[in-house]
Amino acid sequence: MNNEEQLDLERLLPGLEPPPPPAGLRALALAAACERLAAEPAPDLWSKIWNNRALRLAWAGAVALLLVGHVLVSRDPGSGFTPNPPVMAETQRDEQFIEILRQVQINVDAHPSIGLFAGAADLNQIENGGNPS
Repeated sequence: MNNEEQLDLERLLPGLEPPPPPAGLRALALAAACERLAAEPAPDLWSKIWNNRALRLAWAGAVALLLVGHVLVSRDPGSGFTPNPPVMAETQRDEQFIEILRQVQINVDAHPSIGLFAGAADLNQIENGGNPS
């Protein structure tokens, strides 16, 4: 952008710059910040909960009940983790899986099944009596 274009823009857009802030705004903002810094901070929710004796006792009681429940539920030593579970393998073939894994033969002369006339060689016959959708 050259100087002439800059001068044209300044001449055309003289009042579009933002207004300056009020004169005393900086002093007011600094005074409010100093007051807020000197004031005692308000306690947050977690501090209120921790300083409330009844809530602390309720929390400790809930933890104790959970621990007792865990001990009672997992009392049976056989219900826990077994390090070496028995492995059972079958030596016979499963016919269902063999049927799934058998290779499928693809027929080169296969036609897509469209309506009632899937095997028709004439396309007009397929369109006339074919897929009703």
